[in-house]
Amino acid sequence: MGNKFARRLVSEIIGVGVERGETRGGVKQDQLGISRNVEIEIDKNGDWKPKGVLTGEKAERAKGTRPAEVNHGSILVGVDVEYVDEEIGGQYVRRRVPLRGGVTCDYALQTSVISLAGLRRLRFPIGANATPEQDDAARAVLCAMGLLAVAASRERGYALRSRCDLVPDGIAPVEVVHCDGSVQSFSLDGAGAIALYREAVEAAKKAGLPWRAEPLRLKPQAKLVKLIELSRVAAQGGE
Repeated sequence: MGNKFARRLVSEIIGVGVERGETRGGVKQDQLGISRNVEIEIDKNGDWKPKGVLTGEKAERAKGTRPAEVNHGSILVGVDVEYVDEEIGGQYVRRRVPLRGGVTCDYALQTSVISLAGLRRLRFPIGANATPEQDDAARAVLCAMGLLAVAASRERGYALRSRCDLVPDGIAPVEVVHCDGSVQSFSLDGAGAIALYREAVEAAKKAGLPWRAEPLRLKPQAKLVKLIELSRVAAQGGE
């Protein structure tokens, strides 16, 4: 699974004055449109490759050959239930009722925290060399990147799901909580966050840290491209 790092930036949105609604089942669609009617092969090392399209209404397939085995495909969302005892005619009757889901709230409150103590634990050696100046410069870039992410997200707004768009009510202050508990507040909009980020990047370059100027473009594996192609064939009836 690779290395794991504790989060240095945590942001959450909570609803205040919540009224819960109705739970409904459904399907969480796969963004790539991967079809369950496509069969895959998984080798002994856990690697996989597309095999073909299943045909017929009740096509036979071997166990463990669904795209879901490698985290591809749509997910069926069920309705959670609970059992409630109700008094009816002097007797208690247990009923199976769906859990209520979805909410309506008076307003949403977002809190974002960048852990400076967490950033101080990170080290950024270049080869066999590591200096406090380079570590501080790299930490400053990460902190500026986090501030930019929060500021830009607030200015662009949040589309959490269908019919759930959040718009900020003014510019939220940024608070620096010092080790003695004292708080220093200041305002930071998107333009200010961009300027701060660029300044931190230039300082990191001067400190000798490597920096990629061009975007890193990712290319899908050939087997994933083939899986998408077969899914489109399956959606057309296997033609």
